Amino acid sequence: MVSLDDRIGILAEQHGLARASLFRSRNTYPQGDHEVLLDGAYGSFAVSVAQDVDPIEASSWVWSSNIPHHVLFKGDKVRVLRWDRPDDATEFDSGRVLDSPADFYNHLRSDRTEDRRSIVEHSVLLFNRVRSLVQHAELPDEKSISVYLTLLSLFAGEQQSDGRGISEQVLPAGARQLLSSIRSSDVEGIYKDFQTLQLGNRSLAANVALAMRHASGAIFQEAHYTLVQTPPPDLFNYLGPAVVRKPARGGVHFTPPFLARALSEQVLLSLGDLHSRKHIAIADIACGSAAFLVEALRALERFKYRGRITLIGRDTSQVAIDMARFVLGMASNEWPGSQRVTLDLAVADSLRTKLSSPVDVVVMNPPFGSWQELDLMQRSYLSETLRKTAGARPDLSTAFVECALDIVKRDGAVATLLPANALDAKSASSWRHHLAERKRVYLSALFDDQTIFSHARVRVGALILSGNPIDETIKLHAGINPESAGDSLRALRLKRWAIDDEAGFSLTIEPSRTSSRIPSSPSSGAEALPDQNLGRLRPLTRIAKQTLKTTIADVFEVRQGIRTGENAAFVLNEAQWSELPIAERRFFRAAISSKGIATGRVTRLFHVFYPYGEAHGIENETQLRQWLPHYSALYLEPNRQKLAQRRGKASRWWELSWPRLGMETTPPTFVSKYWAKPGGIVRHTPSDAMVLQGFGWVVRQSPEGELAANERQQIEFAYLSFLNSSAFFNLVAEHAPPTGGGQFDMSPRYILDIPVPDLFKNYRSLEREIGALSEFAASHLAAKPDDPTGFEAEIEAIATAILGLDRKPGNGRAASPASTLPLWAKPFVEKGMDGTERGYRVRILGKIQELAQSGNYVEINDALEASPVSQLAETSLMTLLRGTYRFKSQLRDWNGFRDRVALELDQRGQNVKRLLIGLYE
Repeated sequence: MVSLDDRIGILAEQHGLARASLFRSRNTYPQGDHEVLLDGAYGSFAVSVAQDVDPIEASSWVWSSNIPHHVLFKGDKVRVLRWDRPDDATEFDSGRVLDSPADFYNHLRSDRTEDRRSIVEHSVLLFNRVRSLVQHAELPDEKSISVYLTLLSLFAGEQQSDGRGISEQVLPAGARQLLSSIRSSDVEGIYKDFQTLQLGNRSLAANVALAMRHASGAIFQEAHYTLVQTPPPDLFNYLGPAVVRKPARGGVHFTPPFLARALSEQVLLSLGDLHSRKHIAIADIACGSAAFLVEALRALERFKYRGRITLIGRDTSQVAIDMARFVLGMASNEWPGSQRVTLDLAVADSLRTKLSSPVDVVVMNPPFGSWQELDLMQRSYLSETLRKTAGARPDLSTAFVECALDIVKRDGAVATLLPANALDAKSASSWRHHLAERKRVYLSALFDDQTIFSHARVRVGALILSGNPIDETIKLHAGINPESAGDSLRALRLKRWAIDDEAGFSLTIEPSRTSSRIPSSPSSGAEALPDQNLGRLRPLTRIAKQTLKTTIADVFEVRQGIRTGENAAFVLNEAQWSELPIAERRFFRAAISSKGIATGRVTRLFHVFYPYGEAHGIENETQLRQWLPHYSALYLEPNRQKLAQRRGKASRWWELSWPRLGMETTPPTFVSKYWAKPGGIVRHTPSDAMVLQGFGWVVRQSPEGELAANERQQIEFAYLSFLNSSAFFNLVAEHAPPTGGGQFDMSPRYILDIPVPDLFKNYRSLEREIGALSEFAASHLAAKPDDPTGFEAEIEAIATAILGLDRKPGNGRAASPASTLPLWAKPFVEKGMDGTERGYRVRILGKIQELAQSGNYVEINDALEASPVSQLAETSLMTLLRGTYRFKSQLRDWNGFRDRVALELDQRGQNVKRLLIGLYE
């Protein structure tokens, strides 16, 4: 057994968790040791080593700190409670907890809170009430933040035994005077409502100091979002238009604290010996509410830094700067004290007003803004800033990175979040090469989970550039599972280098390429920054390649469809096209668009303006107005300014951005949506329709001498079923970036390496399978089906077998029969509708985790396939369903099991939408 001398430290070291004191000082709650161990989006918890802690008090602590669990080491026992169930604690032997850390941690992560009333939501409700009071006091809405911060400081003072709140120095100027405009009775009323949360006959206390210490980032970011996105309610709860102006520059995505924490730690490590620096200046040039700067300060505390610290924040929003001053003032007073920290916070546009003195570190989450979203002035500024390294369509965030590199010291470092395309798109390769020449790459990372940002669906990357000598570069890639990002960052803290197929992430190191070793031409391919092959996890692809030797690139040429540059001007629906004079309609072509594709069939056609060819070419504006007066007046002229701003289209602004003329001469056989999932690929019908926005799949070979016409058609129908199968898209998921809705980018740069069978060459050997796939496509995909249930399970089994995915990873043995229910799942059947006890269900969750970690997905899938859902209790069904959700991409029957459970619960009269929330994303 491990020693129990430092049980909190042992837990932190075992799991790669960041440590932080739970309370502001030991004098706040002196009986024992109390800390918070911080993970990613899941897995943070508070831990105490004490004689005892009242369960209600402990629940109040963790709820106020925005974490789910409190863990108490009391002698040789460990008590675990969740804040929404303070009377339902679980007890373990302390030796078992420390000797079997994986089981204990999996229990914490799988034991999710059921009550959604977090301290963040509770605090935002308070903010909304403050806005209402500000509105009724006839104060400007933007002053709501000032009043809100002042109230929080007063509430904190009320809760302290010495009556001291948060220092007035951290409040916005004139905030106290603003508060005097609001009736004291109203303030007392909202404080009374705020200070407790009712749980049945129990009440949790809202501890403002804990909320500000551990949850301020999330609270203030949500409050800021609410302020700019929604209006204040009036006396009758009527919502008018929002009155606070939204940020005009780019897409501002609020920083997840766990990402800011990990990057802050790593960028400070990239500086080398911190203690040799007597003073360290850390800047965030797009600071928001200072999430990055707070985490950098906390990281310095964990590293026991003893020098002076200057924290510099710039933002274009006064509200953001007010929140940043409040949070940083409070944090710096806690550690290391105001005498060692200098705050330099100001409203400024960092792209136009640069810092006067160089800094040691820049940490930031800059505004994201794709080229298409920027106005002409922003595009011009971005092109000027990046010059020849800009690439085709640079993102606004890249200009902030350039700015950061300009202000950081030669031996300093930059840590930044970026849109993932800046790190893995070929169009940005010149810029990445340029960065690698300016600094050395300490870390590059991609996160495929698009739910990381709370109010946007964005695939995000991270980058740390350092001026210090670096022997090795860290490369990290986290998969789409919401837990993978946190898992990867804990592994980074533990320095567990590995590409782990089952972990959901890869974490590798490779020799660093210094600037002197980088070739002068980026076309050589020797880049220090990642392209799209950043250690991606491809276990299914590896298995499929044991069976198949051909890829999509061998069978199809995948071509980009038409890009109009402005759909509102060039694309008409059937009704709009029909309203045009007959003479003008001939300038349009029928088009298959992503919006007209569903369930494997073309559901509707569009009409795209196509002024090309001998009969339809338009040479000048005179011809345009003469031949298309109605269309030009209704659609082109209103959009003329936008159309003329497109690259290379200033003089011929009425033309499409990318007409893709070559696809007319060699028409595709299939068309895929740009962002697709099963059902997102269709046959190219009608054959003369243009491909709009999506991709055309052209068959590379013409097997006319080998196959009859009916056989070729049968193969095409078979491909239609195969390409729309979940089995195929499970492979796509290993290559292409996803959206939050479970769709994947079908661009050629991502999918060409995916293994697929060449059904043309293997028609004779796969004739039975091709026949079944073809029959399904002809009856269910190419035409409206009479029976929507059909035989999808059989089709999935055929596609899975063709890909070789019906075998266990690594040993080639066939999977066990689906009719065999594993022993560990049999008590669910034996107990039937009565259900099993909670302790058993927790053990089942641990068993599922254990099987997944060992790669034994076959046994999990067997349990799902063989479980008689009509005989199981609701608790049993939900244990199996939610316990396997994170591995669903590895389970061939998961979607089918979910649907069977949904049907069964519906027949029982249950609220299926509520019970299965989040499981259809």
